[in-house]
Amino acid sequence: MEERRSLRSIALFICLALTSAIDRLNEVEELRKIEFGHSFPRHGLRLLYWFARLVDRDANRALDLDFDPGTEHFGFHLYPNNRLALPDTRGHPDVFYYVVGNVNGPKSYQLPVYVVQDFLNAKTLHSYHRYWGLDFDNGNRDRIIVRVRGTSLEAVYVAAHFYPSNEYDLSHVYEISSGLLSRIGSSGLDEFLSGASSWVRFVPPPGFECFYYGHPVWYLGKKAKDEESALFDTTLGMCKEGEVKLEVKPVQNYARLSWSGIPKSILGTNLWVGLYLSNSEDNKNYKTYTYVTKQDGHLATSIRLNPRLQVRLFKDSYIELWRGPEFDNTNGHAPTVTQHPGASLQVVTRDGYACILLYVKKSFVDWRTVLRYSWVALYNNLHDPPQSYVSWQYVTKLQLDSELETHNRYFYRPSLYVYAGLHARLVNGNYDELGRTRPWK
Repeated sequence: MEERRSLRSIALFICLALTSAIDRLNEVEELRKIEFGHSFPRHGLRLLYWFARLVDRDANRALDLDFDPGTEHFGFHLYPNNRLALPDTRGHPDVFYYVVGNVNGPKSYQLPVYVVQDFLNAKTLHSYHRYWGLDFDNGNRDRIIVRVRGTSLEAVYVAAHFYPSNEYDLSHVYEISSGLLSRIGSSGLDEFLSGASSWVRFVPPPGFECFYYGHPVWYLGKKAKDEESALFDTTLGMCKEGEVKLEVKPVQNYARLSWSGIPKSILGTNLWVGLYLSNSEDNKNYKTYTYVTKQDGHLATSIRLNPRLQVRLFKDSYIELWRGPEFDNTNGHAPTVTQHPGASLQVVTRDGYACILLYVKKSFVDWRTVLRYSWVALYNNLHDPPQSYVSWQYVTKLQLDSELETHNRYFYRPSLYVYAGLHARLVNGNYDELGRTRPWK
């Protein structure tokens, strides 16, 4: 008995020693002293800014999320904490650790463009900046780990992930205080990056790149025998042209390629854009393409709307200049937590059609009884009464879509395409609304 107590005491001591060694960051300037998010193209600081903007404070100044990370939106998934580097929660079945930040994961298209853009173009930029010694191979290391109880946020940590070992650098885990998280969330992105990092750089648009790494550099996008001298001219100074966008937009059931802000300096140099099924597709596997002769333009296609569709910009024969973000079929909206905390609601587009998704916690075991007379429906307008739906189905008749780690996901897909104003609601048998999604834009 004494031996068991001694072993438990030793284990508890080790656990406390590990968790007490985690430094807590309270000021933006302290982020300058750690590796997280530094050295292009690592994305950690932008990821932290994005997450801080998601967090709400209630009347008691407690931190909350307006979605359930268990739905795995944005790429959240369970963090096992097997090595107990973070406080042990095994005695609390309603408390979970989740991790987010893989910009090469299956849900990375749900992250904002400013978080993933550098990673999408890292391969292309690497060929032009290899002599700078930039750390492109480790550009996808940064992660955020959160401890949540339902949607209540109890702690936030930043860490580094190693690929392909799937291990975390537990010697460089830092806790982000609630005060620091609030300050980050209330600041502008440029303001935050300026205070958090000594590495200041400008996101390069197609045809040229602007960085500050001791001096400005301008990429001209030309080919020559002496490649580096042709690609760079340090006398041209700062970028003067606007933001470039390459996007996939919905037009009824189909995808439309859209581009804007192409620099005048590279027009007339045999530019073209192609549509790809995902970021992982080879450049030669485009589904359709068109030449670019103006700064702004678009191309209607017969390609069905699906997640991860992507537009890329090229010069001549597959000289890649830039990649746009992958199409987000959720319209940037995480699942809405309903009045039943175990159920969340979402509208997405699949194969060009609107689809209602209902996420149900596996711990919500009697949901079919509780929601027996409830139904989901699509509506045209936020002001429409519950009876004025476009299409509906009983919750108990929804089909199983997939099993997640902590939830089951069910779906209903009528023959409707997505359009501005379309949204879903969960309604009970008395026509009381239990939750609604944000409308499509």
